[in-house]
Amino acid sequence: MQRMKRIAYLLAILTALFTATTVYAADMTVAAENKTVWLGTEEATVSISISDNVGIAGMRLAIDYDPALTLVKIECGSALADFTFTPGGDLSANPFRFFMDNEGADDSNGVVATLTFAVPKQVGTYYVRPELIDLYDNSLQDVDAVTVSGGVNVVGIKPTTASGNRLNWTVFVDPEIKATRLLVAAYSEAGKMLFAKIATQKDGVWAGSETLSEPAATVKAFALNGEYSPICNAMVAAVSPQQ
Repeated sequence: MQRMKRIAYLLAILTALFTATTVYAADMTVAAENKTVWLGTEEATVSISISDNVGIAGMRLAIDYDPALTLVKIECGSALADFTFTPGGDLSANPFRFFMDNEGADDSNGVVATLTFAVPKQVGTYYVRPELIDLYDNSLQDVDAVTVSGGVNVVGIKPTTASGNRLNWTVFVDPEIKATRLLVAAYSEAGKMLFAKIATQKDGVWAGSETLSEPAATVKAFALNGEYSPICNAMVAAVSPQQ
């Protein structure tokens, strides 16, 4: 009797194994790139990539992006090279959708699409969020995946004004630039230097305030290393007329 029970138990396990639906661990990732650009840059590209691909035959994605961004172009990437790439058509749609499919499964990783956005004229962080509508293998079984948001980070000088000729300014430095000091200078419309000083950093942001002899027309900032050698020109920005 015990032997018969064991055999029945083993048969039940084998039946379950052979009839179970394929299940994939949610290791696969679909991620949007984080791109940092200087204020004044016209366009920025953000790639959509897949990693830990378990082997897919089709994918439909919606790209939800910050309303301050303008999508101007989408191109297929190098991953899933044999797939048919079908963009949604209307670039003004938000979210924007595209579809990729193939007759067989492909487990390649890398960039599946590159989005080109017009860069806003204000410093800030602007999100790009991939959202999975459909993802499946060559047996049309659903494949699980996680999505990771990215976006466009616009850095540079953000000048503001106060009463009289007092200039308040904030400089956002690209995190990849290892600046130890920042030299900030303001110039009149005629090109006269109105002030130049070493900026101080607080909570990762360089900021300051200065009373000028006359209204400033432009502001320059130079990131410096320990020897005060310029390692980048942070930005040149127009300053609104001061009251």
